[in-house]
Amino acid sequence: MKKEFLFPFLIIVMCAFSFTLKNNKPKVVNASAVSVPLKIMTDVEYPDNNAIGFRASIAGQYSHTSISFVQNSKGNFDITIPGGNANSDTIYLKDINLLEMMPTVPDFVKGNKDLTKICLLNQEWNRMQVKIPKEYYTLSGSGNEKTIVSRVDLANNCLAKGLWECILFTKEADKEVLYFQSWFNFPDDLYNTLFEKRNGFSIAPYDDMLKNYDHSYVGLPIDLKKLRTISPGKEVKFVSKNDQLYPLAGERQTKAKNIIAPVTVASINDFLNDQTRYATFAPPGMYSRTQPRVTQLSRLQKLEKVTISRTTSKNTALTVGMEFHLSFSSNDGSTKTELVIGGVQKDRIPVLNEGTIAKGFQMPMGISNHTFYSSYSELLKFSSKQDPYFAFLLDNNGKWIDSHDVGIDGPLFWIDDQDPTKLHLMILSFERHSFVGHYIIDLPKAS
Repeated sequence: MKKEFLFPFLIIVMCAFSFTLKNNKPKVVNASAVSVPLKIMTDVEYPDNNAIGFRASIAGQYSHTSISFVQNSKGNFDITIPGGNANSDTIYLKDINLLEMMPTVPDFVKGNKDLTKICLLNQEWNRMQVKIPKEYYTLSGSGNEKTIVSRVDLANNCLAKGLWECILFTKEADKEVLYFQSWFNFPDDLYNTLFEKRNGFSIAPYDDMLKNYDHSYVGLPIDLKKLRTISPGKEVKFVSKNDQLYPLAGERQTKAKNIIAPVTVASINDFLNDQTRYATFAPPGMYSRTQPRVTQLSRLQKLEKVTISRTTSKNTALTVGMEFHLSFSSNDGSTKTELVIGGVQKDRIPVLNEGTIAKGFQMPMGISNHTFYSSYSELLKFSSKQDPYFAFLLDNNGKWIDSHDVGIDGPLFWIDDQDPTKLHLMILSFERHSFVGHYIIDLPKAS
């Protein structure tokens, strides 16, 4: 390029770049409000969307293009979602506690650097979708959306810092179904402020980890004594149901199309090998079959022993709970893996049958997490600052194994409606596409 054209060309490029940055930054609506755009993806842009085929008949008729946040005098947030077309109304959410949706290190974990890292990593990189009921929102405007909306959901999805979603539901045939789905970048400055208010320490040492998944933590020692005191455990009988398949219901039904391998599945055992692949979850929050997720599920081929112990959490309430130790090996004995699930409160486990297991008590791996899908009242009741729950995969030296690498998301519990002494423990695969374990465990009478 000739010198006489170079400078004007650079000026144009710099202006364009500046414009791009400016339009991707959060917009200040007023002195206390921040607004960010909502991204909507078409089926062409997002062909592997598991909602395709399961959405409401009115999907696509309503639109929302931005979301704004204003902190109120109590420290909670009023949230506005303006309508984006003639059918749509403006949605107002009042007095929402966003601190509970921030990655949180419980007070009884603080001071342990290794547990703090793993706690924050798992809380940011596991989904938390919150169902906000009608008493917390109103709609106004000239559209008809106010007559059809039944639920507003906010999700801190299982990806990098600040990748969130806004999802709207309606009722059809007495069933709540999705009719609007969108993605947004939670304002970074606000995220930092809320994180530091929630945790009482700077986000700086953890900011990169929250933005970019850090695999270097594999092999960190897990000091379970920091989390609870424990009584001597009791080995219990169990029955494996891995030679059978599970009912295709709930997420397992909608996400079945994103199981890449095996192509044909007759039982859970078909998943328990290192050739199993699932669609990965990619920014801004979408499944992609073009990026198959590698697994190490051979680690869970054989359950050898189950031990249940009574524990007392180190949280403020000294919550009494159950702790499960499941000892696995690969079929050839080359790997040994311990799944430890602690701080489990029996009264949180529902009584179900195989037809309703989608309603089971399901939790991510990590420490004091919220559930994958939570009502707003549950979010407030089971605070991540005090929840006694934890779950880890450990090697035979008690060191941390990354569950994302193995290909699991966490446990799902339910008590058999025909026999209350039988506890069903199911293991959710990566992104909950399938189950990769189903065991019926004898509950000790003391539990």
